[in-house]
Amino acid sequence: MTKKIIFTIITIFILGFYYFYEKNDKLLNIVFIDVGQGDAILIKSQNGKNILIDGGPDSDLAEKMSKFMAYRNNKIDLIIISHPHRDHYYGLISVIKKYKTQKIIYSGIDVNLQDYNYMKKIIDEYNLVFIKPKLADKYEIDEGLYLSIIYMPKTKTVDNLNDASVSIKLTYKNFDVIFNGDASCEIENIILRDNSNLKSEIFKASHHASKYSNCDNLLNSIKPRITVIQSGADNKFGHPHQEAMDRIIKSGSKILRNDELGDIIIKSDGDNYQIYSSK
Repeated sequence: MTKKIIFTIITIFILGFYYFYEKNDKLLNIVFIDVGQGDAILIKSQNGKNILIDGGPDSDLAEKMSKFMAYRNNKIDLIIISHPHRDHYYGLISVIKKYKTQKIIYSGIDVNLQDYNYMKKIIDEYNLVFIKPKLADKYEIDEGLYLSIIYMPKTKTVDNLNDASVSIKLTYKNFDVIFNGDASCEIENIILRDNSNLKSEIFKASHHASKYSNCDNLLNSIKPRITVIQSGADNKFGHPHQEAMDRIIKSGSKILRNDELGDIIIKSDGDNYQIYSSK
């Protein structure tokens, strides 16, 4: 058998695998990408819609995402920038350049930094829709899959950019996930005040599990079974803080960490869920 024939067979096998995967994985996939000290979450709907929450601190996010993107689908339907800290937006520059992006949600609060301004320039050049949502706005992403805004800053400026975080609840049938950006305990109490039903199976820990976030009131309302912490190994902030982890454990939640498990993937059919990791 010639090398050309072997190469052709391997190519057909690979393409066949991708075709099979794209045709048959009818589950909601939530990928907490290991980006070190930062946030980046890829949400893949059961019918092939792609949502990206934040972009991590480095320019290699597009490359890291490629192993999770379907072979024939290079479109990002929605990007959400929780707030304008580099560890949440910088990697989005590479993503916008590589993938066909439809629209972007952000908090409405900007910063005058060179790389942030460059990202906004790229957004303008690609003619992307830039949306500032309102509290309680609800977006239908796919059949039975909704994204709700549970916190938006009400002013154009804030003393602490962490408190400019857009907070989101994702609902797929009977399965819920909350993504809380870097919100502090003060903002968590506002979220509690403004939302009547926060109970969720999965919680993305606020601010990489800082002790100034993830407070008892919110955790007792969410009652998460799983809390995912996106933090880098040996980071200079000391995240996750032990005080926050103690509160999370006290709430009855198990903890999954990117710095220990690598990429964390949660798959759900809307009722049940399974957890995988790259390590």
